[in-house]
Amino acid sequence: MTKFKRDGALRESPETVRICRELTARGCKVIAVVGSMRQEEGLPDRIVWHRRWQGFVEFKAHDGKLSAIQRAQMTQLNARRPGSAWVCRMGATNEGRWQLEDEDGRLLATFPGTGEALLEALVGCTEELRKT
Repeated sequence: MTKFKRDGALRESPETVRICRELTARGCKVIAVVGSMRQEEGLPDRIVWHRRWQGFVEFKAHDGKLSAIQRAQMTQLNARRPGSAWVCRMGATNEGRWQLEDEDGRLLATFPGTGEALLEALVGCTEELRKT
């Protein structure tokens, strides 16, 4: 989840910063995708590269919504390689658990908000999807 300060500077939520650090500690390469004039609009927030899973993650607050262009980009990415783009909704339940969703908002998994749990959810949901 990305926010901007009044001066236009990029500001990440503390949850996004923490989870990206935890993913890095689990052996992931996490690359921020920052919009610019030379980049396609609507790409997910992060590229996550790990030996067990590679793809895009869009971090959203519990009440955040994908824009139409974000949804279209994720649909195109998943058409190229199923399970390569997911939405991670932070603190989505009353218990503070996070959710993994597809671009249409279908709930795929809930998990504790840790890097290890997110990686396991990404791997598990992608494996399930590719079985079908």
